[in-house]
Amino acid sequence: MGTSAATGHDASRQKTDGLAGAPEFVGEVGPAMTNPARSSGSKRPLRTRWFARALVLVFLAWSVLATDSAHAASRRAIGGVSEFVGGEAALSRLGRDLDDVAAANQVDPQVLRRMLRSDPSLQVHRSGRLFWVEPPLPATDDDAISRATSGPTQVATATTSPFPLDQTFHLHSRPGSKRTIYLDFDGYLMADTPWSFGGDCFATAADRDGDPTTFSDSELAWAQDVFLRVAEDFSAFEVDVTTEEPPLEVIDRAGYGDDVYGTRLVLTSSRGLCPNGKTVQQTVCPSGCGGMASHASFDAPYSHESWQPNLVFTGSVGGGAAGAASHEIGHSLGLFHDGTPSSEYYGGHGIWGATMGLPYYRTVLHWSRGEYANASNKSDDYLTMAYHGVAARTDDHGDTAAVATPLVPGQPLAAVISKPSDVDAFSFTTPGGSVTVSVSPSPNGPALDASLVLLRADGSVVATVDPPTGDAAASGTAAVFSSMGASLTTNLPAGGYTVLVDGVGWGDPLATGYTDYGSIGAYTIVAGGSIPVPTATPVPTPAPSFDCPASPLEDSGCRHSTKPLASSLQLRNDPASPARALLGWKWSAGASTSLTDLGDPTTSTDWRLCVYDGASTLVASLRIPAASTCDRGAPCWKAVTGGFSYRDGELTPDGVQQARLKSGTDGRASLQVSGKGALLPAVPHPLALPVIVQASNSDGVCWASTFDASDPKARNDATTFKGRGD
Repeated sequence: MGTSAATGHDASRQKTDGLAGAPEFVGEVGPAMTNPARSSGSKRPLRTRWFARALVLVFLAWSVLATDSAHAASRRAIGGVSEFVGGEAALSRLGRDLDDVAAANQVDPQVLRRMLRSDPSLQVHRSGRLFWVEPPLPATDDDAISRATSGPTQVATATTSPFPLDQTFHLHSRPGSKRTIYLDFDGYLMADTPWSFGGDCFATAADRDGDPTTFSDSELAWAQDVFLRVAEDFSAFEVDVTTEEPPLEVIDRAGYGDDVYGTRLVLTSSRGLCPNGKTVQQTVCPSGCGGMASHASFDAPYSHESWQPNLVFTGSVGGGAAGAASHEIGHSLGLFHDGTPSSEYYGGHGIWGATMGLPYYRTVLHWSRGEYANASNKSDDYLTMAYHGVAARTDDHGDTAAVATPLVPGQPLAAVISKPSDVDAFSFTTPGGSVTVSVSPSPNGPALDASLVLLRADGSVVATVDPPTGDAAASGTAAVFSSMGASLTTNLPAGGYTVLVDGVGWGDPLATGYTDYGSIGAYTIVAGGSIPVPTATPVPTPAPSFDCPASPLEDSGCRHSTKPLASSLQLRNDPASPARALLGWKWSAGASTSLTDLGDPTTSTDWRLCVYDGASTLVASLRIPAASTCDRGAPCWKAVTGGFSYRDGELTPDGVQQARLKSGTDGRASLQVSGKGALLPAVPHPLALPVIVQASNSDGVCWASTFDASDPKARNDATTFKGRGD
């Protein structure tokens, strides 16, 4: 986990009061106003007395309330919905608008009906957006509350914090990623959001010690712990979790062509007032709530910022702030609750809980696809999150002995298991003697339960290490976390060896165990003992980016079909059913293409498929990387007679399932790419004509098709484009 500090900037920060100049509340305020910094340290000078701030807020709230009736009269209610409503009342008031609301929120209408009837935390806003309003920590089990509020998210102190305290609000898990999750601890002014009711609501800073103006050392250490736990939940994905406020354009999204976007998650003590004179929490959930989120807002292409932020009310979730944060972010990525027929939230079993359930009292939290007993939600969390913008990271280490990463004795190596099928391979050579290899998942709320397999050069197994994680529960949280790692010390004869690291499950998932589905995440591996230092340690070179350009390549530089309407294109994207998305492109009767033109994708030539609409706007970008592995280590690319074929049953990285490249003389060459499922790019339909498709490789060769009004049988509607071109 890395950190990034802004040079020349005082890293200490104060809890923001949002009132440094009251006109900020009544004048023009941008939706992502950067608030003054809050200082770190045990005691710092107060910026403004709390009572003075409260008086100003009350006055401002009164002045806004004076015009509330006129403002309410100007609102357009959706199907009679006023502000938030759920359950049968929502179904009744939505009436015929339900299908439109479902489509706008990328939900199947039948699913929306079922969820509104079964899950009271799902609410419909008068604008037609779906929101989740979560219950607070249950207050009926004193022993459980004691465990939750003294649990692992509380143990960090100033002396044990992993980063310097003055860097607390400059932490990044994956700097440079195009997707961002911003954890906002120091207060945020919500300007005209659905939950600010037509005005400005101030969500005060997270406060755990009763001092609303200053972050103490223990609070800063707690914030670091929350950051590390949320970062671990998303460590297998291509997204940067950060505590450093990014520019607005990093969070906001300005349309389908904008591929840099994210979400803001505000952790707040909720003392600031809204125009109605109440706090955010009192306004939205008078009976109390632990958090709230806008459904599928992470990748919303329009009005994105108006549906930010998501919220966690730190005073209502005990020690579960990190889990609550990941839960709300999950909703913003399109996830529904993991529950049972009798409860919208599954509380978990044994040491295990589902992140999208209510796992306040569980030690191991996982994303889920409903593999526990009586699960009411069987959807695949990974596919859903990928559809909404957060996909698995590119594999960082090879899966087999042939592409294993060499281990250097005494040098820890960071790695990530990025999906259930991912296996990481490492190698070492010994002259003989005692050798130790240790795998350690993240110490802060690990999701990865790792196993270690040691292989001889001939592939036979020397040893397998997989500690029984659940058996450690009686010894406490630290023992469980320790058992999720794996360590081996053994005497070996001289030779070369391979270490395989895999994410595994434990026990019976229908009873007290869990499968390997959620067992992904970051870890470090280190070897020692009788292992010599390699004479030259290979340094992996990051592969150059081969994303599609924002506009098409010069058409004259691309090869086309030699016959009219010989090529075909099919694109299907129904937001209500992302798993049914389809893409198929076939370039037939093509211009002369040699085997050399195709490069060698089995070793070094990357491919991409780019789709542009009539405005030359990029609407779909698919990567087909060289030398990639699929289906537990098998190569995706294969050489075939006259060309190459690609097959990936896991549909990674961008939903591509098959590709076929065939060389040939003029009129006989052909290319074909097909994909399906939620990992495909979400193409906006209908498409403006002409549609341009360009396939190109990293050797600089391009093939293209243009689809215009020439095909009398073409289809171009709200979900599907299908036509022929040349």
